[in-house]
Amino acid sequence: MTPIPIAPKRGLILVLAGLGGLMLGVFLALLLNAFRKQPT
Repeated sequence: MTPIPIAPKRGLILVLAGLGGLMLGVFLALLLNAFRKQPT
């Protein structure tokens, strides 16, 4: 019996990386906005 080669799921990795980057960008923007607008 020959073993079946395992290949990475390229589409899934790209979708997850895109969503992760988008969420990280939004989080960073909100964090910077919170620190910039300090009430005086």
